[in-house]
Order: sequence, then C-alpha cells, then structure tokens
Amino acid sequence: MHAFLPAILICLSAQVYHSLAGIAPIKSKRNDIQYPPEAQAQEISVKITGIEDGSEITEDIPLELSCSVLAVPGLASVKWYVDQKVKKAGSLVPDGQGNLVSVFRWWPQYGSTKLECVPQLEGSSFAGAAAVSFEVLEG
Repeated sequence: MHAFLPAILICLSAQVYHSLAGIAPIKSKRNDIQYPPEAQAQEISVKITGIEDGSEITEDIPLELSCSVLAVPGLASVKWYVDQKVKKAGSLVPDGQGNLVSVFRWWPQYGSTKLECVPQLEGSSFAGAAAVSFEVLEG
C-alpha cells in the first residue's frame, strides 16, 4: 500500500509542473535576509567602594568593601578576586536606586596588590568589571 505513495507524489508533481509551465513563465521573488551585526558586549557600570585605587592598607585589618552593579537582565551574582584568585562569590541585593550590591569583608594579606569585582551574567551580552590596585603594608 505504501509503495504507491511515492509514485502518486511524483505524478502529482509532474502534473503541477506541466500546468504551471503552460500558463506563463514562473517569476521568482527575491527576499534578502539581513542578519544583525555581530553582537558587541555592552559595558555596564561596576563600582567598588571601601578602598581607593593606589591606597596603602595594613595587613590583617579587615575592610568592608561593596561592589555596586547596574541592574541588568541576567545579572546573577559577582565574583570577588584578589590577585586573580576567586575569594568570594557574592550574592546581590537591590539598593533601591537601580543597582545591585554585594558586600565583601576582606582581611588584606601582605603582598596582595589588586582587587576586582566581576559581574556574573547569564545569557546576556554585557561586560564590565571594577578593579583597584593597592599596596598592603605589614601590620
């Protein structure tokens, strides 16, 4: 029963072709599909407070640091890095002004030189981070 199906489809296709061929030339319509340009990562505002760039700080005296990030879709959390090593994955709390904030209580260690707050975004094309450089003095 199924062996006849391809033969019937071929026959119908031939009949449609012959009926169209006798009417007039077939005109095709051109549709250009334009793709958007490659997505560029859009910068978002990220700011660290509690330490100034270029500071001299004393080891083993804790600092209360904050990272404020513009609230954008897909913003899940931030990661805090000290000298390119993850020290904390921080959750975010709204500040009531369109930003999300993470707090990090950090005990500086002698020899550390750089602190970063890097937003973790899911499925978004946003980029940005905040970083401060400093010198830790012996306590």
